[in-house]
Amino acid sequence: MTTTTQTVREIALNQPSSIRVFEQFGIDYCCGGASLSQKRVCRQPGNRRVIAALEAASGRARED
Repeated sequence: MTTTTQTVREIALNQPSSIRVFEQFGIDYCCGGASLSQKRVCRQPGNRRVIAALEAASGRARED
């Protein structure tokens, strides 16, 4: 499970399944956006779906 204080980069490193989610939503997880926290990214309009997608990806990763 991720926390809202983790950066997008930290999430991508710790939860590789999140990379697909970030790419799907056009979230930069490796360069310019890497220092953004999950809270800041997901606070933007329409990005509540990002949290749900990250949670779903995390669940799929555990089931695999």
